[in-house]
Amino acid sequence: MHIAEKSDFCSSLILLALMGFCWNESGNIDQGINFALGPLFFPYLLMGLITLCSLILLVRSVGRGRAPASGGAAIADRKTFFYRAALLCLSAAYILALPLGGYAPCTFVYLVAAMTLLGKRAVKSLLIYGVIALCMTCGVQYVFADLLHLFLP
Repeated sequence: MHIAEKSDFCSSLILLALMGFCWNESGNIDQGINFALGPLFFPYLLMGLITLCSLILLVRSVGRGRAPASGGAAIADRKTFFYRAALLCLSAAYILALPLGGYAPCTFVYLVAAMTLLGKRAVKSLLIYGVIALCMTCGVQYVFADLLHLFLP
């Protein structure tokens, strides 16, 4: 067995371990009255989909031998590592700021910052990022708070 994409292989193993932990811990959730779908339906659905995607990623990361990477690939790997680390730090800051700032402002700022980090940085693109972030933030707020009566921080 040859692991062609080590980062994908490690990511899929970490996700599979995390989903196994979440599945095990979900047994401790009080289900209250049994409904047709139950309160654990959505978490189980998400855990199942993430597990399926992780398994697909795991299988795809194991491949036949590939040619060794050139010097240009090392530069691209450093750039990719920077973007991944920056997005991870941005996500951690979002999680820490969420209880203090509330859902709507923190999510809007996070989405605009993440899209700016990963996307094109032209004025037109920044305006599009702002509109998309505003629509997503308001849409999720509406669905959860008004339709599902699940209040966000």
